[in-house]
Amino acid sequence: MSKSAGCCQKCVEYLFYYETPKTLVIPSIGVGCVFRFTQLLVVLYVVGYVCVVQKAYQETDTVISSVTTKVKGFAFTNTSDMDPRFWDVADYVIPPQGDRSFFVLTNMVVTPKQSQSRCPEFPSQSTTCVDDCDCIEGHSDPRGSGIQTGLCVNYSSTVQTCEVLSWCPLEIDTTLPEHALLATAENFTVLIKNSVTYPKFNFHGRNILPHINSSYLKRCEFNRATDPDCPIFRLKHIVSEAGEDFQDMAVKGGILGIIIDWSCDLDWWAGKCYPKYSFRRLDNKNPVNNVAPGYNFRFAKYYKTPDGEETRTLIKAYGIRFDVIVFGTLVDRLSKKEYNRMTEDAILLDVPVIRQLYHWDCGLACSRMVLKYLHPVCDEEFQRACWDLKLTESVWTIDLAYLMCHLGIKHCFCTQTLGVDKGFRNQSFYKKHFDTEEDRVNELFLTAESKGVVVRKCSVTVQEIQSHLEQGHVAIVLVNAVVLTCELCSSPVKYCCFLPVGQKCFCRKPEYQGHFVVVCGFNRTTGCIFYNNPAYSDRVCCTSVSNFEEARRSYGTDEDILFIFKES
Repeated sequence: MSKSAGCCQKCVEYLFYYETPKTLVIPSIGVGCVFRFTQLLVVLYVVGYVCVVQKAYQETDTVISSVTTKVKGFAFTNTSDMDPRFWDVADYVIPPQGDRSFFVLTNMVVTPKQSQSRCPEFPSQSTTCVDDCDCIEGHSDPRGSGIQTGLCVNYSSTVQTCEVLSWCPLEIDTTLPEHALLATAENFTVLIKNSVTYPKFNFHGRNILPHINSSYLKRCEFNRATDPDCPIFRLKHIVSEAGEDFQDMAVKGGILGIIIDWSCDLDWWAGKCYPKYSFRRLDNKNPVNNVAPGYNFRFAKYYKTPDGEETRTLIKAYGIRFDVIVFGTLVDRLSKKEYNRMTEDAILLDVPVIRQLYHWDCGLACSRMVLKYLHPVCDEEFQRACWDLKLTESVWTIDLAYLMCHLGIKHCFCTQTLGVDKGFRNQSFYKKHFDTEEDRVNELFLTAESKGVVVRKCSVTVQEIQSHLEQGHVAIVLVNAVVLTCELCSSPVKYCCFLPVGQKCFCRKPEYQGHFVVVCGFNRTTGCIFYNNPAYSDRVCCTSVSNFEEARRSYGTDEDILFIFKES
């Protein structure tokens, strides 16, 4: 009985007794410092290494891609080996459709009028002979040109070789033309159509961007500085960007890579995930080890003579093979909740982002964004308009109004001062050009009406700007870049960030830094303003109404705003 009672008592103790740990407080500076230092190390590891360095919080997906190409151009040749000939795309692109690649014929060795017959083999150690005993009937040399017949025949007056059954006359490919036969191929162009998908994020994109229409596509040509979005490339430009000379490469051929990088970060904006192009030579070009250089292959064109005999023209083709290589990774750092908060119930016009090239051309970059949104204007026409208006490194809002008028764009320039505010003379931002620009700018205001430039002295409310955007129109706004802060960027943007890459900055923060942006949308619920900043080329920026109003009403802006109207 005593044993069973003791067992029951232990069970009760186990079930209903509760233990708590004993806390010991040690009033020690040394122990406390060690404890807090350990905590700090853990925080630094998680935030600094895991989040910042490794970016472990990001989700990634790899690209799925398809590519098609279309080459255009023509050439004319007149050589001793062939009759005068006109070449179009069906002649020099072989095959017509490749798998992510295309080949352009630039040079060739032509052997015409070959037929199935007997002829002497080329002289070599294995084919020269003295009599028929040196030739084995039915023997084929892997490095030869045909099947031996067993006869030793004259190759020339001094040399005898084994006769072969082959396509005769045999090809003589030892004399390659010094200059490329199709030298004008450097002016051929290629349209590259590339579609990509990131399945995890349900993101779809193509390198023919939304603002590109058929009329623009007919006249644009890729230029990294002036037209980086155009999917039409001149072959000479591709080769030169790869660090090669087209005419040198065209003699013996080669392989070039057209690399399309779709690496994007959804934190900035999925709609602004644009491709980046680069070019490089892929085959080996080593002056020390120059065995079997270039790229070539053979093909033939077959014919029937009137008496039914089959003949052919053999072409050893040299040329450049262009491989289109697409890669990319999409990362998502912006939480779904934050993304929805920004875009829910929002008007966001599809205005392309174009980055400024210098520290002074933000206004011109904004003008190019607007023009591409309305109806693409070719770079030559835009540059010609800037030249006609004699625009310099000092571009005022009135200059942009004249530019729009010159290009036939409906506009309205609203400002607080019809002319130059003399109070700006002492501001560091205006001081450099003020004395030389004052008379010129005042003259532009005086003659604006007679030139058809619409200028009004008035103050514009943010509600009027939003109403303008609701109708599909856009506006170029002069803001104080020192004040403007983007909510989508990870941190407030310093004014020095508006300097192009390579420009030195000493971060001496001024009171005013004039900068043009394109207002392209707003959120009806939160009121936040979406704008394109020409300091960047990969995102749409967003700011609160209060920050936007502070930036555009700062002293120095004159509350300048250039309304642009899209034709219905």
